Amino acid sequence: MNPGLVRLVTLACTAYLLSQFYRSSVGVLAPDLMSRLALTPEELGRLGGIFFLAFACAQLPLGVLLDRYGPRKTTSLVLLGAALGAFLFATFTEFSGLLAARALMGAGCSVGLMGSLVLFSRWVPSRRFATMAGLVLGVGGFGGILATTPLAAASAWVGWQGVFIGMGAVTLLVAMIFWLTVRDTPDGTPFQKPRIGDRQDNVLRGFLEILATRDLWFMLPISFVGYGGLLAILGLWGAPYLKDVQGLGDIDRGNVLLATATAWNAGCILFGRSDRLFDTRKWTAVAGCFGLALVIAVIALVPPVPLWLNLALFGALGLVGAFSVLLLAHYRALFPVRLVGRALTFTNFFNFGGVFVLQWTTGLVLSSQGGTAEGAPPGAYTIAFLMIAGILTLATFVYLFARDYRPSAEIPS
Repeated sequence: MNPGLVRLVTLACTAYLLSQFYRSSVGVLAPDLMSRLALTPEELGRLGGIFFLAFACAQLPLGVLLDRYGPRKTTSLVLLGAALGAFLFATFTEFSGLLAARALMGAGCSVGLMGSLVLFSRWVPSRRFATMAGLVLGVGGFGGILATTPLAAASAWVGWQGVFIGMGAVTLLVAMIFWLTVRDTPDGTPFQKPRIGDRQDNVLRGFLEILATRDLWFMLPISFVGYGGLLAILGLWGAPYLKDVQGLGDIDRGNVLLATATAWNAGCILFGRSDRLFDTRKWTAVAGCFGLALVIAVIALVPPVPLWLNLALFGALGLVGAFSVLLLAHYRALFPVRLVGRALTFTNFFNFGGVFVLQWTTGLVLSSQGGTAEGAPPGAYTIAFLMIAGILTLATFVYLFARDYRPSAEIPS
């Protein structure tokens, strides 16, 4: 492998690891935050979801910046916002301050994956895009693992404020290394920097071209709820559910979420290779999304079960929830390289907008069904989780109308 590509992949995995840690960190801390700050489920839903709302809102300008100024500069500078958000999150104790810090973290992490995917669109042929995306998602997904049992242990040792100060410092270091070492294109390939006012690169014209793509509209619903359905549980309500319904303690809850995150990492790599193995993106993604809906429905309906069965169910949740890596490759196949930054960030707006909506609405459901700062009744989780499973099933049905773009039909390069 090209040394420059090795360096790029390593830093891409690291940047995405940080993003995964920040987005999942509230999940394992949720019971402690609810208790110490007297947060209702609706308020916790807002605290978890605001990260993804800010993340989503940053996507559209981010796509323009990535296409116009390149991933190196854009990624390095935007990551500074994540570092600042981490430092502020460690400083504030009032809910409003924590909410603002989480929003800043979300905006700063918005570039973690998208910057890497735009780089890959320039460094590797389209037929290898899903494999590279799966590699980054799988390896970088260890950030989600760090946000489970390791975060619980570190929080008990130095406090969660100390953890976020340390992660903020690491984020600053990664931003600096990215700026100094990454190149936007392979050796000998100039970066085609569009000129402001260039008719072909007109921002509005580019977005209109994206919006005119037929298959996009059949794919956006599954993007909106696919990742959001997983993150509503892994990133927020998994730990409260395991406490209130399954009766698990801190370490056991962390271990179950650790199994989920680990399975998701493995699933990203497996799904990332599956498009070339089965020569389809669409139908493997259909199976993954339907499987995710099924697993969430089972979790919603089971009574208290042994720890090993919780580990199995949540492991299955993480494994099938990784199907969304195929959606990234499916989107990549729809658009030319000059639009990749805007196209991927536009669709990612729906990915993370969906996380915000599902985390917030499930919080509203739990509150309406008797949830308080001390917890929620089992029936409330049943209603909230079945709602997610139903929405996932509907989105899968809509996705059936999108055309498949098979890797074997793409021109080798």
